[in-house]
Amino acid sequence: MKEQNKGKALLQSVAALALLAVIGLAFLLELRPVVILSGSMEPVIPTGSICLISGADRRGVPGRIVAYELQDHLVVHRISSGASDGQTFITKGDSNNTADPAPVSADQIRGNVIGAVPYLGYVVLFLSDKKVWIPALAFIFLWILGCFQRKS
Repeated sequence: MKEQNKGKALLQSVAALALLAVIGLAFLLELRPVVILSGSMEPVIPTGSICLISGADRRGVPGRIVAYELQDHLVVHRISSGASDGQTFITKGDSNNTADPAPVSADQIRGNVIGAVPYLGYVVLFLSDKKVWIPALAFIFLWILGCFQRKS
């Protein structure tokens, strides 16, 4: 029995260390999740995906998928070419026929896309609706309550 407790404690310690490592890596890479709302980057990044944007490296490199600020929102597109000054870039969505209308300055780039989780953005958008929270919390409360009731 004591061996089981030691194994359980070891597993919990490893899980806690793994969680700390992931949080530390996210901090070092300046990760930021972004929900993709359009199909301009399909099929590489499907609509409804969550992209992880790393702000640690904001260099504009042709071929790289970046997130750049445009007025009050982020746009996730691929850099198709750079100007000779190295400070402005032409971007384009992979499924778009034409390049974006305005060049992107190096100051607008917020980071590079380092990964995407398809369709998870739909879940995030659903849960961000305040009308969903009351029934969701009620369901979770009742489920937890049911877990602790004694079986007759």
